[in-house]
Amino acid sequence: MRYGRSVSILIFITLVFSSISFVLSVNASENSELTSLSIEPRITKVPFLENTSLVILINVSVCNVQNLAKWSYSVRFDTSILEFFDDRTLHSGSGGWGYSHDYPGKIRIYREVIEPISGSATLSIHSFKVIGIGSTQIFIEDTYLEDASGSVISHTVSNNVTVEVYAELYNQLLAEYASLNSSYSTLLSDYAQLQEDYDSLNSSYNNLQVDYNSLSSRFDGLKSDYDSLRVRYDGLNSSYNSLNTAYTELKSKQEATMTELNNIRNLTYIFVTTTIVFIATTVYFAKRKPK
Repeated sequence: MRYGRSVSILIFITLVFSSISFVLSVNASENSELTSLSIEPRITKVPFLENTSLVILINVSVCNVQNLAKWSYSVRFDTSILEFFDDRTLHSGSGGWGYSHDYPGKIRIYREVIEPISGSATLSIHSFKVIGIGSTQIFIEDTYLEDASGSVISHTVSNNVTVEVYAELYNQLLAEYASLNSSYSTLLSDYAQLQEDYDSLNSSYNNLQVDYNSLSSRFDGLKSDYDSLRVRYDGLNSSYNSLNTAYTELKSKQEATMTELNNIRNLTYIFVTTTIVFIATTVYFAKRKPK
């Protein structure tokens, strides 16, 4: 009996938790599909630039909407830092904006489009001029959305914009500008010096180019003379080879002749010597011959 009771309690608790989970999931699903109006970007940091009109852009967007045909809302901001400049939309239709009477830094935006909007889209792009230093927020409030049938569209609003304007950043940029300007002046001076060196090198290059052209012309002349001398050399070398061949032949003949002449001279010497000996012998015997 006690065991059956425990089982019944456990089943009851399980059913309760299941019901709660189902309800939470349904609510989460409904909330995830609820139309929302937002303003972007959430944080904008800009420098304060003197004598310069700096403009920041703020987008108002809608998400998960069906057949949006008309909308209006108020934009509130600090007039000592920002000044409303312009309101633009990407959708064709009618509407405009105007300042609120109860708050100086509050404007009212109202639009009615020709073609209803479904899904997600940017409704308006607001431009603000930066006129002061400090931190401020841009609020979107008093919102109203209406579909094509005239029914009010329930929605949520999120993401107020924080705008921070820094004078320090301007001073830092000014110091960096002065540093960059000094670097630029140094680079400009270096550039002038380099330009002077370049002009000198360019002049030297032009002179070398003239000298090169002159040397090239002379080289071409020398090359032509070399080719002519080469032809003459080849002719003379051919003649030299012919003469050398003839000289070799003559030398060979001369050596044969010289050999014959040497032989004749030796024979002549022998003949003269023999004749002298014969004469001397004859004279000798003639003197010894008894009388």
